[in-house]
Amino acid sequence: LPAQALIRKKGVKYDPRKFGYIGSPYIASRVCVALASANVRTVDDLRHHQVIMGGSGPSTAPSFVPRMLNELLGTKFKVVEGYQSAASLHLAMERNEISGVCQSYATIRNLDPSWLKSGKLRVLFNMESKRNPALNGAPTIFEYVKNPEDRQTMQFILSSTELGIPFVAPPGIPPARLAMLRRAFDATMKDPR
Repeated sequence: LPAQALIRKKGVKYDPRKFGYIGSPYIASRVCVALASANVRTVDDLRHHQVIMGGSGPSTAPSFVPRMLNELLGTKFKVVEGYQSAASLHLAMERNEISGVCQSYATIRNLDPSWLKSGKLRVLFNMESKRNPALNGAPTIFEYVKNPEDRQTMQFILSSTELGIPFVAPPGIPPARLAMLRRAFDATMKDPR
């Protein structure tokens, strides 16, 4: 949502800079994965071999991330649209209609953990600025971005991933109250119950 406001998307009538950000309980690691049968492991491989990815609409990560990577990094993803859910994307990979997808790691892991464990599905990279330790050494896409302008563009486009699922307070909240909410939020996130 902050990015939509900053690019002045039609219908957005708020300024994200005026909200009081409290915290995020969850930051979803977004990854791009490919079936082992696609025979790609690195971005360099993706610059030479076309990989068919599943898409679920122009404003969704499965659709816009591969297209962004084609523009900024010269990859050769081909996006096939029309998949309505994570489960339909997974089924399409099972049927070999598509060879990969870009979406949250939790979604991919939860659909069928055996695919990752067996190596049937490979994590090519994650979309955050730092490597995710849970991905067994998979690089971050930012390791492949050489041009500073491309890096800034990518950071802006992918900023929602880094924000996670934020809790915010309304504009104009007194600073002392915002500080109290942040302390309470942090304490809640540390509580094992």
